[in-house]
Amino acid sequence: MNFRKVLGAAVLLLSAATFGKDTAPRQVVIESRILEVGPGILSADFTLNLGKVYANFPSDFAAGGPVSGTLAIVPMGKTDADRARNLAAIRSVSAEICGTRHTLGDALFVCPEVTPDRRSVTLKLEPAGLRSLLIEEPGAAKVAEESPAGANAFVLPSESLGGSRARIPGPFGGSFDRTVILIGGAPVHLVAESSRSCIFDVPVGPIGLTRIELSENGESVSGAFRIIGLRLAPPRPIIHSGDTTSFSAEVFGLAGLDRPLTMTLRNQSTGVVGMDGGDEQTVTIAPSNVSPDGTYAISRRLYGKRRGDYVVNVSIPWTKQSAGGEKP
Repeated sequence: MNFRKVLGAAVLLLSAATFGKDTAPRQVVIESRILEVGPGILSADFTLNLGKVYANFPSDFAAGGPVSGTLAIVPMGKTDADRARNLAAIRSVSAEICGTRHTLGDALFVCPEVTPDRRSVTLKLEPAGLRSLLIEEPGAAKVAEESPAGANAFVLPSESLGGSRARIPGPFGGSFDRTVILIGGAPVHLVAESSRSCIFDVPVGPIGLTRIELSENGESVSGAFRIIGLRLAPPRPIIHSGDTTSFSAEVFGLAGLDRPLTMTLRNQSTGVVGMDGGDEQTVTIAPSNVSPDGTYAISRRLYGKRRGDYVVNVSIPWTKQSAGGEKP
């Protein structure tokens, strides 16, 4: 499920640098860009010749409040030993995030206060900055769209695909240290938090209906939550113009569904293939469409326009609970 959408330009920067005292100087190649990578998340992405670095931000942050986020490193290398060496080297690089210094080996970062002149991420190899990215503050319309509950109530999601990310709008503190989210009684990994929302990783299981619980700065809310599974049968490649194939998707974990669920299909390679029914489709899964084992299956024919790779995105948009959820 391909969520990445390029929002900013990429620039190549060449810089001679040294990773650690025991390594020889090497040339570092950095490509950087801002990406929208899912509900409520902006990612400052840096591609080095040793691997990739991601700094995840809430997309509705505002100047004046604290912001929390996460750092991730994906090292490159042909062998485990190569990847381990590159990981250790990247971890030694420091990053200045909204005016606060961190090392890339940190899993989390907190910016105590975001100001108009402190909205950037800079990778640093002392003493020089290798590359800076400006994190643009969203406009009022985007904030209002992403935070429908305003500042006074938490809005819990009612379902999400296992292994994806979900978002809770509401009056958060902007720092992870007072936020706990449980799904099925187990804590989840927090990805980013602003004063308006918190984004978290949805666990891959248990599939089906369970509970979501939020504790934020002494306030607790909870609600029903469904973890949905999705199995895709990959179609065969398009070899020639005029070739036809099909893909199928099976949604599971729907036992006990009591209201319609929406699924979206998007052909993201319209120059390579066409999809029966249109390149963007919204499919309604009614409770009566769900089989006794809690599954729903769908298939679509694809027809080739030219040879090439192609991507069809299948997603389940989140549905909000009533503002405030259920308070204990």
